[in-house]
Amino acid sequence: EVYPNPFNSSATINYYIPSATNAVFSVYDLNGKEVYRETRNHQSFGNHRFTINLHDQPTGEYFIKINAGEYQALRKVVCVR
Repeated sequence: EVYPNPFNSSATINYYIPSATNAVFSVYDLNGKEVYRETRNHQSFGNHRFTINLHDQPTGEYFIKINAGEYQALRKVVCVR
């Protein structure tokens, strides 16, 4: 889950991972260019929350991709200024 969506400069991501692993968050613009990437090491299994800040990106649609071991998710978000 990503909220709020649309967002102004930051959005919160709630996610669940089934086993301990690293979590990688990537954000792509509509051209497929990666505009943000962060790795959170040693995530325990269970529910987690992460806030992403795109204050340096223009208004537009983006895709947030989460890779955490076997768990993968892709969400479309809208940044509005």
